[in-house]
Amino acid sequence: SSGINAEYGYQAKQGIPTGGCDSRQIADIFLHWLLFTHISDTIDLWSLIEMFKRFIDDCLLLWRGTRRQFSIFVEKLNVAAANYGIRFGSWEIGREVNFLDVKLYLDLNNKINYRIYTKPTDARNYLRTDSFHPTHTFRSVAFSQMLRVADRNSLDSTRAEDLTQLKMDLRRSGHDSKLLDELEPKVLQRVVAPEETATTNSVPPPETVVFAVNHSKELVQLRRILKEAEEDMLPLIGPTKFMLATRKGVSIGNRVMKNSAIGRVPVDMEEGGEWSQKCGDGRCKACPLMGKGGDVFSINGKSITVPAKYTCATSNCIYMAQCKLCGQGEENTYFGQTMQRFNSRLNGHRSHFNEMDYMKSALSVHAKEKHPDQFSMGLTMYRMAVIRECQPQSLNREEFRHTERFRTNCMGINRCRVER
Repeated sequence: SSGINAEYGYQAKQGIPTGGCDSRQIADIFLHWLLFTHISDTIDLWSLIEMFKRFIDDCLLLWRGTRRQFSIFVEKLNVAAANYGIRFGSWEIGREVNFLDVKLYLDLNNKINYRIYTKPTDARNYLRTDSFHPTHTFRSVAFSQMLRVADRNSLDSTRAEDLTQLKMDLRRSGHDSKLLDELEPKVLQRVVAPEETATTNSVPPPETVVFAVNHSKELVQLRRILKEAEEDMLPLIGPTKFMLATRKGVSIGNRVMKNSAIGRVPVDMEEGGEWSQKCGDGRCKACPLMGKGGDVFSINGKSITVPAKYTCATSNCIYMAQCKLCGQGEENTYFGQTMQRFNSRLNGHRSHFNEMDYMKSALSVHAKEKHPDQFSMGLTMYRMAVIRECQPQSLNREEFRHTERFRTNCMGINRCRVER
Protein backbone atom coordinates (compact mmCIF):
# COMPACT_ATOMS: atom_id res chain seq x y z
CA SER A 1 0.00 0.00 0.00
CA SER A 2 1.08 3.60 -0.53
CA GLY A 3 0.12 6.80 1.25
CA ILE A 4 0.26 10.58 1.24
CA ASN A 5 1.49 12.85 4.00
CA ALA A 6 -1.52 14.22 5.88
CA GLU A 7 -1.48 16.76 8.67
CA TYR A 8 -0.67 14.08 11.22
CA GLY A 9 1.20 11.00 10.00
CA TYR A 10 0.24 9.27 6.75
CA GLN A 11 -3.11 8.56 5.13
CA ALA A 12 -3.49 5.58 2.79
CA LYS A 13 -4.54 6.44 -0.76
CA GLN A 14 -4.19 2.96 -2.33
CA GLY A 15 -4.30 -0.60 -1.05
CA ILE A 16 -4.84 -1.69 2.54
CA PRO A 17 -2.56 -1.43 5.60
CA THR A 18 -0.41 -4.50 6.27
CA GLY A 19 1.22 -5.77 9.42
CA GLY A 20 -1.46 -4.45 11.78
CA CYS A 21 -3.66 -6.38 14.19
CA ASP A 22 -6.71 -5.84 11.97
CA SER A 23 -5.02 -6.26 8.54
CA ARG A 24 -6.35 -9.81 8.03
CA GLN A 25 -9.93 -8.76 8.77
CA ILE A 26 -9.67 -5.77 6.42
CA ALA A 27 -8.25 -7.97 3.63
CA ASP A 28 -11.00 -10.54 4.18
CA ILE A 29 -13.79 -7.93 3.95
CA PHE A 30 -12.21 -6.27 0.93
CA LEU A 31 -11.86 -9.49 -1.08
CA HIS A 32 -15.42 -10.53 -0.23
CA TRP A 33 -16.72 -7.17 -1.49
CA LEU A 34 -14.56 -7.33 -4.62
CA LEU A 35 -15.54 -10.87 -5.62
CA PHE A 36 -19.21 -11.10 -4.70
CA THR A 37 -20.42 -7.50 -4.89
CA HIS A 38 -18.37 -5.95 -7.68
CA ILE A 39 -17.15 -8.78 -9.98
CA SER A 40 -19.46 -11.81 -9.78
CA ASP A 41 -22.25 -10.19 -11.82
CA THR A 42 -19.89 -8.98 -14.56
CA ILE A 43 -18.39 -12.37 -15.52
CA ASP A 44 -20.78 -14.76 -17.29
CA LEU A 45 -18.61 -17.82 -16.52
CA TRP A 46 -19.27 -17.32 -12.80
CA SER A 47 -22.34 -19.55 -13.17
CA LEU A 48 -20.03 -22.56 -13.73
CA ILE A 49 -18.85 -22.38 -10.10
CA GLU A 50 -20.61 -25.11 -8.12
CA MET A 51 -18.88 -24.31 -4.82
CA PHE A 52 -16.64 -21.42 -3.69
CA LYS A 53 -14.53 -21.49 -0.53
CA ARG A 54 -11.92 -18.92 0.44
CA PHE A 55 -9.39 -18.33 3.23
CA ILE A 56 -8.17 -14.73 2.75
CA ASP A 57 -6.46 -14.95 -0.68
CA ASP A 58 -6.51 -18.77 -1.09
CA CYS A 59 -9.58 -19.89 -3.04
CA LEU A 60 -11.05 -23.34 -3.66
CA LEU A 61 -13.62 -23.83 -6.45
CA LEU A 62 -15.70 -26.76 -7.63
CA TRP A 63 -15.75 -26.09 -11.41
CA ARG A 64 -18.34 -27.57 -13.78
CA GLY A 65 -16.72 -26.28 -16.97
CA THR A 66 -13.63 -27.18 -19.00
CA ARG A 67 -10.00 -26.35 -18.37
CA ARG A 68 -10.03 -23.77 -21.20
CA GLN A 69 -13.12 -22.09 -19.76
CA PHE A 70 -11.42 -21.87 -16.37
CA SER A 71 -8.35 -20.24 -17.95
CA ILE A 72 -10.61 -17.64 -19.58
CA PHE A 73 -12.41 -17.13 -16.27
CA VAL A 74 -9.13 -16.35 -14.46
CA GLU A 75 -8.12 -13.87 -17.20
CA LYS A 76 -11.44 -12.02 -16.90
CA LEU A 77 -11.17 -12.08 -13.12
CA ASN A 78 -7.71 -10.45 -13.25
CA VAL A 79 -8.91 -7.79 -15.69
CA ALA A 80 -11.83 -6.85 -13.43
CA ALA A 81 -9.61 -6.77 -10.30
CA ALA A 82 -6.65 -4.95 -11.87
CA ASN A 83 -7.98 -1.50 -10.95
CA TYR A 84 -7.88 -2.52 -7.28
CA GLY A 85 -4.31 -3.83 -7.33
CA ILE A 86 -5.39 -7.49 -7.11
CA ARG A 87 -4.09 -10.25 -9.37
CA PHE A 88 -4.83 -13.96 -9.00
CA GLY A 89 -1.51 -15.36 -10.18
CA SER A 90 -0.92 -19.07 -9.70
CA TRP A 91 -3.78 -21.52 -10.14
CA GLU A 92 -4.27 -25.22 -10.75
CA ILE A 93 -7.17 -27.34 -11.98
CA GLY A 94 -7.58 -31.09 -12.13
CA ARG A 95 -8.71 -34.15 -10.23
CA GLU A 96 -6.21 -33.29 -7.49
CA VAL A 97 -5.58 -29.84 -5.94
CA ASN A 98 -3.83 -28.53 -2.83
CA PHE A 99 -5.65 -26.07 -0.57
CA LEU A 100 -3.86 -24.80 2.53
CA ASP A 101 -2.63 -27.97 4.32
CA VAL A 102 -5.11 -30.36 2.65
CA LYS A 103 -4.82 -32.27 -0.64
CA LEU A 104 -8.27 -32.85 -2.20
CA TYR A 105 -8.71 -35.46 -4.93
CA LEU A 106 -11.39 -37.43 -6.79
CA ASP A 107 -11.31 -41.22 -6.56
CA LEU A 108 -12.39 -43.62 -9.31
CA ASN A 109 -16.04 -43.12 -8.32
CA ASN A 110 -15.67 -39.31 -8.49
CA LYS A 111 -16.03 -39.08 -4.74
CA ILE A 112 -14.06 -36.25 -3.05
CA ASN A 113 -11.43 -37.47 -0.58
CA TYR A 114 -8.71 -35.62 1.23
CA ARG A 115 -5.41 -36.14 2.99
CA ILE A 116 -2.86 -33.87 4.64
CA TYR A 117 -0.61 -31.84 2.34
CA THR A 118 2.96 -30.82 3.16
CA LYS A 119 4.94 -28.44 0.97
CA PRO A 120 8.10 -29.91 -0.61
CA THR A 121 10.15 -27.13 1.03
CA ASP A 122 8.95 -28.09 4.54
CA ALA A 123 11.92 -29.39 6.56
CA ARG A 124 9.56 -31.34 8.87
CA ASN A 125 11.48 -30.30 11.97
CA TYR A 126 9.65 -30.27 15.29
CA LEU A 127 10.46 -29.08 18.82
CA ARG A 128 13.55 -30.99 19.90
CA THR A 129 13.33 -32.91 23.16
CA ASP A 130 16.76 -31.69 24.30
CA SER A 131 15.51 -28.07 24.44
CA PHE A 132 14.65 -26.32 27.71
CA HIS A 133 10.88 -26.94 27.94
CA PRO A 134 8.70 -28.77 30.46
CA THR A 135 8.33 -32.50 29.81
CA HIS A 136 4.59 -32.26 29.12
CA THR A 137 5.29 -29.81 26.26
CA PHE A 138 7.00 -32.49 24.15
CA ARG A 139 4.14 -34.93 24.71
CA SER A 140 1.62 -32.22 23.76
CA VAL A 141 3.52 -31.37 20.56
CA ALA A 142 3.56 -35.00 19.47
CA PHE A 143 -0.11 -35.55 20.34
CA SER A 144 -1.35 -32.37 18.64
CA GLN A 145 0.63 -33.04 15.44
CA MET A 146 -0.61 -36.64 15.27
CA LEU A 147 -4.17 -35.45 15.89
CA ARG A 148 -3.81 -32.90 13.07
CA VAL A 149 -2.60 -35.56 10.62
CA ALA A 150 -5.32 -38.04 11.60
CA ASP A 151 -8.07 -35.43 11.33
CA ARG A 152 -7.00 -34.34 7.82
CA ASN A 153 -7.33 -37.79 6.23
CA SER A 154 -10.62 -39.18 4.98
CA LEU A 155 -9.32 -42.73 4.38
CA ASP A 156 -7.81 -45.11 6.90
CA SER A 157 -5.07 -46.16 4.45
CA THR A 158 -3.75 -42.62 3.86
CA ARG A 159 -4.14 -41.83 7.56
CA ALA A 160 -1.88 -44.76 8.46
CA GLU A 161 0.73 -43.70 5.87
CA ASP A 162 0.84 -40.09 7.04
CA LEU A 163 0.99 -41.07 10.72
CA THR A 164 3.93 -43.38 9.98
CA GLN A 165 5.76 -40.56 8.20
CA LEU A 166 5.02 -38.13 11.06
CA LYS A 167 6.36 -40.56 13.67
CA MET A 168 9.59 -40.89 11.66
CA ASP A 169 9.94 -37.08 11.61
CA LEU A 170 9.25 -36.82 15.36
CA ARG A 171 11.79 -39.53 16.16
CA ARG A 172 14.35 -37.59 14.12
CA SER A 173 13.70 -34.63 16.47
CA GLY A 174 14.39 -36.78 19.52
CA HIS A 175 10.89 -37.99 20.46
CA ASP A 176 10.62 -41.42 22.06
CA SER A 177 9.32 -44.21 19.79
CA LYS A 178 7.53 -45.98 22.64
CA LEU A 179 5.65 -42.81 23.60
CA LEU A 180 4.61 -42.19 19.97
CA ASP A 181 3.27 -45.75 19.71
CA GLU A 182 1.26 -45.20 22.92
CA LEU A 183 -0.22 -41.93 21.63
CA GLU A 184 -1.38 -43.27 18.25
CA PRO A 185 -4.38 -45.32 19.57
CA LYS A 186 -5.50 -42.35 21.67
CA VAL A 187 -5.33 -40.09 18.62
CA LEU A 188 -7.35 -42.50 16.49
CA GLN A 189 -9.91 -42.86 19.25
CA ARG A 190 -10.23 -39.08 19.48
CA VAL A 191 -10.81 -38.80 15.70
CA VAL A 192 -12.98 -41.86 15.03
CA ALA A 193 -14.86 -42.35 18.33
CA PRO A 194 -16.96 -39.12 18.22
CA GLU A 195 -18.52 -40.19 14.91
CA GLU A 196 -19.38 -43.65 16.26
CA THR A 197 -20.79 -42.44 19.55
CA ALA A 198 -22.85 -39.75 17.83
CA THR A 199 -24.75 -42.38 15.82
CA THR A 200 -25.21 -44.91 18.66
CA ASN A 201 -25.95 -42.58 21.56
CA SER A 202 -28.66 -39.98 21.05
CA VAL A 203 -28.93 -39.04 24.74
CA PRO A 204 -27.05 -35.77 25.39
CA PRO A 205 -24.46 -35.84 28.20
CA PRO A 206 -25.56 -34.23 31.47
CA GLU A 207 -24.57 -30.63 32.05
CA THR A 208 -22.43 -30.03 35.12
CA VAL A 209 -23.28 -27.20 37.52
CA VAL A 210 -20.59 -26.35 40.09
CA PHE A 211 -21.30 -24.55 43.39
CA ALA A 212 -18.38 -23.06 45.36
CA VAL A 213 -19.01 -23.47 49.11
CA ASN A 214 -17.00 -23.24 52.33
CA HIS A 215 -16.09 -26.45 54.08
CA SER A 216 -18.51 -27.25 56.94
CA LYS A 217 -20.05 -30.17 58.84
CA GLU A 218 -23.28 -29.90 56.83
CA LEU A 219 -21.46 -30.56 53.54
CA VAL A 220 -22.32 -34.28 53.50
CA GLN A 221 -26.00 -33.56 54.01
CA LEU A 222 -25.96 -30.91 51.27
CA ARG A 223 -24.45 -33.37 48.78
CA ARG A 224 -27.18 -35.88 49.60
CA ILE A 225 -29.92 -33.30 49.03
CA LEU A 226 -28.47 -32.27 45.65
CA LYS A 227 -28.21 -35.91 44.58
CA GLU A 228 -31.86 -36.51 45.39
CA ALA A 229 -32.88 -33.31 43.56
CA GLU A 230 -31.36 -34.38 40.21
CA GLU A 231 -34.42 -36.48 39.23
CA ASP A 232 -36.84 -33.69 40.20
CA MET A 233 -34.85 -31.14 38.17
CA LEU A 234 -34.68 -33.34 35.04
CA PRO A 235 -38.07 -32.20 33.57
CA LEU A 236 -37.24 -28.55 34.30
CA ILE A 237 -33.65 -28.08 33.15
CA GLY A 238 -32.75 -31.41 31.49
CA PRO A 239 -30.01 -33.83 32.52
CA THR A 240 -27.90 -31.97 35.07
CA LYS A 241 -25.18 -33.05 37.46
CA PHE A 242 -24.53 -30.94 40.57
CA MET A 243 -21.03 -30.66 42.02
CA LEU A 244 -19.66 -28.88 45.10
CA ALA A 245 -16.24 -27.23 45.07
CA THR A 246 -15.19 -26.73 48.69
CA ARG A 247 -12.88 -23.91 49.71
CA LYS A 248 -10.31 -24.46 52.41
CA GLY A 249 -11.08 -22.67 55.63
CA VAL A 250 -8.97 -19.91 57.18
CA SER A 251 -6.03 -21.13 59.27
CA ILE A 252 -2.87 -19.75 60.80
CA GLY A 253 -0.85 -21.77 58.30
CA ASN A 254 -2.19 -20.06 55.18
CA ARG A 255 -2.51 -16.62 56.77
CA VAL A 256 0.81 -16.16 58.57
CA MET A 257 3.26 -18.92 57.65
CA LYS A 258 3.42 -18.39 53.86
CA ASN A 259 7.10 -17.50 54.06
CA SER A 260 9.20 -20.18 55.70
CA ALA A 261 11.71 -17.57 56.86
CA ILE A 262 9.06 -16.07 59.20
CA GLY A 263 8.74 -19.27 61.18
CA ARG A 264 12.45 -20.07 61.31
CA VAL A 265 14.53 -18.83 64.22
CA PRO A 266 17.81 -17.41 62.90
CA VAL A 267 20.73 -19.57 64.00
CA ASP A 268 23.26 -16.78 64.35
CA MET A 269 20.97 -13.98 65.55
CA GLU A 270 23.30 -13.35 68.43
CA GLU A 271 26.23 -12.78 66.06
CA GLY A 272 24.78 -9.90 64.10
CA GLY A 273 21.00 -9.93 64.28
CA GLU A 274 20.66 -11.17 60.67
CA TRP A 275 18.98 -14.15 59.05
CA SER A 276 21.37 -16.97 58.22
CA GLN A 277 21.31 -19.85 55.76
CA LYS A 278 22.68 -22.21 58.39
CA CYS A 279 20.51 -25.23 59.17
CA GLY A 280 21.53 -25.25 62.86
CA ASP A 281 22.62 -28.91 63.01
CA GLY A 282 25.74 -29.04 65.15
CA ARG A 283 27.23 -31.81 63.00
CA CYS A 284 26.66 -29.97 59.69
CA LYS A 285 29.97 -29.10 57.97
CA ALA A 286 28.24 -26.72 55.53
CA CYS A 287 26.98 -24.27 58.18
CA PRO A 288 30.32 -22.44 58.66
CA LEU A 289 30.46 -21.77 54.90
CA MET A 290 26.95 -20.36 54.47
CA GLY A 291 26.21 -16.67 53.97
CA LYS A 292 23.51 -14.53 55.53
CA GLY A 293 20.25 -13.39 54.03
CA GLY A 294 20.79 -10.07 52.33
CA ASP A 295 24.48 -10.66 51.53
CA VAL A 296 25.37 -9.39 48.06
CA PHE A 297 27.68 -11.34 45.76
CA SER A 298 29.36 -9.41 42.93
CA ILE A 299 29.83 -11.50 39.78
CA ASN A 300 31.33 -10.14 36.53
CA GLY A 301 29.86 -6.67 37.01
CA LYS A 302 26.47 -7.93 38.21
CA SER A 303 25.20 -8.63 41.70
CA ILE A 304 22.96 -11.22 43.32
CA THR A 305 21.40 -11.06 46.80
CA VAL A 306 21.27 -14.10 49.06
CA PRO A 307 17.65 -14.97 49.97
CA ALA A 308 16.94 -15.66 53.63
CA LYS A 309 14.34 -18.40 53.19
CA TYR A 310 16.76 -21.22 52.28
CA THR A 311 19.24 -23.17 54.40
CA CYS A 312 22.02 -25.64 53.75
CA ALA A 313 19.40 -28.38 54.30
CA THR A 314 17.38 -27.25 51.25
CA SER A 315 17.07 -29.78 48.43
CA ASN A 316 16.23 -29.36 44.69
CA CYS A 317 18.10 -26.08 44.55
CA ILE A 318 20.55 -23.90 42.65
CA TYR A 319 23.60 -22.97 44.72
CA MET A 320 26.68 -20.82 44.24
CA ALA A 321 30.22 -20.79 45.54
CA GLN A 322 32.60 -17.81 45.40
CA CYS A 323 36.32 -18.07 46.08
CA LYS A 324 37.45 -15.80 48.94
CA LEU A 325 41.09 -15.94 47.86
CA CYS A 326 40.45 -14.44 44.40
CA GLY A 327 40.12 -10.70 43.99
CA GLN A 328 37.13 -8.83 42.61
CA GLY A 329 36.73 -9.15 38.84
CA GLU A 330 38.52 -12.50 38.67
CA GLU A 331 36.94 -15.77 37.57
CA ASN A 332 35.90 -16.78 41.08
CA THR A 333 32.23 -17.89 41.03
CA TYR A 334 30.53 -21.22 40.41
CA PHE A 335 26.83 -22.10 39.98
CA GLY A 336 25.62 -25.65 40.53
CA GLN A 337 22.48 -27.70 41.03
CA THR A 338 21.49 -30.59 43.25
CA MET A 339 18.45 -32.73 43.98
CA GLN A 340 20.02 -33.71 47.32
CA ARG A 341 20.16 -31.59 50.43
CA PHE A 342 22.79 -28.94 49.77
CA ASN A 343 25.00 -29.99 52.68
CA SER A 344 25.01 -33.55 51.30
CA ARG A 345 26.05 -32.24 47.87
CA LEU A 346 28.96 -30.36 49.47
CA ASN A 347 30.25 -33.67 50.83
CA GLY A 348 30.72 -34.74 47.19
CA HIS A 349 32.80 -31.63 46.44
CA ARG A 350 34.77 -32.06 49.66
CA SER A 351 35.71 -35.65 48.80
CA HIS A 352 37.56 -34.50 45.64
CA PHE A 353 40.01 -32.20 47.41
CA ASN A 354 42.89 -34.64 47.08
CA GLU A 355 45.69 -35.19 44.56
CA MET A 356 44.02 -38.23 42.97
CA ASP A 357 40.46 -37.00 42.38
CA TYR A 358 40.68 -33.19 42.19
CA MET A 359 39.74 -33.23 38.45
CA LYS A 360 36.22 -34.50 39.31
CA SER A 361 34.97 -31.23 40.83
CA ALA A 362 35.12 -27.71 39.38
CA LEU A 363 35.75 -26.29 42.88
CA SER A 364 38.79 -28.49 43.49
CA VAL A 365 40.08 -27.84 39.95
CA HIS A 366 39.93 -24.09 40.57
CA ALA A 367 41.69 -24.46 43.92
CA LYS A 368 44.44 -26.65 42.44
CA GLU A 369 45.08 -24.40 39.42
CA LYS A 370 44.70 -20.95 41.02
CA HIS A 371 45.74 -21.54 44.66
CA PRO A 372 47.97 -24.64 44.81
CA ASP A 373 49.63 -23.50 48.04
CA GLN A 374 46.26 -23.21 49.81
CA PHE A 375 44.76 -26.38 48.26
CA SER A 376 44.65 -28.03 51.70
CA MET A 377 42.11 -25.43 52.85
CA GLY A 378 39.45 -27.35 50.93
CA LEU A 379 36.00 -25.81 50.80
CA THR A 380 36.82 -23.25 53.49
CA MET A 381 38.23 -21.00 50.76
CA TYR A 382 34.68 -20.56 49.39
CA ARG A 383 31.60 -18.57 50.42
CA MET A 384 28.45 -20.62 49.85
CA ALA A 385 24.79 -19.72 49.34
CA VAL A 386 21.59 -21.37 48.16
CA ILE A 387 20.12 -19.11 45.49
CA ARG A 388 16.90 -20.74 44.32
CA GLU A 389 14.66 -23.71 45.02
CA CYS A 390 12.77 -25.25 42.09
CA GLN A 391 11.18 -28.41 40.75
CA PRO A 392 13.61 -31.25 39.86
CA GLN A 393 12.73 -31.06 36.15
CA SER A 394 13.65 -27.34 36.11
CA LEU A 395 17.13 -27.66 37.61
CA ASN A 396 18.99 -27.88 34.29
CA ARG A 397 17.16 -24.85 32.90
CA GLU A 398 17.72 -22.72 36.03
CA GLU A 399 21.42 -23.59 36.26
CA PHE A 400 21.86 -22.70 32.59
CA ARG A 401 19.98 -19.44 33.11
CA HIS A 402 22.25 -18.38 36.00
CA THR A 403 25.51 -19.35 34.27
CA GLU A 404 24.43 -17.46 31.14
CA ARG A 405 23.23 -14.37 33.01
CA PHE A 406 26.39 -14.03 35.12
CA ARG A 407 28.67 -15.45 32.38
CA THR A 408 30.34 -17.96 34.71
CA ASN A 409 30.43 -20.48 31.87
CA CYS A 410 33.06 -18.33 30.10
CA MET A 411 34.32 -16.03 32.91
CA GLY A 412 33.91 -18.18 36.00
CA ILE A 413 34.58 -21.54 37.61
CA ASN A 414 31.87 -23.19 35.50
CA ARG A 415 34.33 -23.10 32.58
CA CYS A 416 36.67 -25.54 34.38
CA ARG A 417 36.91 -28.90 32.64
CA VAL A 418 36.07 -31.80 34.95
CA GLU A 419 36.19 -35.58 34.56
CA ARG A 420 32.96 -37.54 34.79
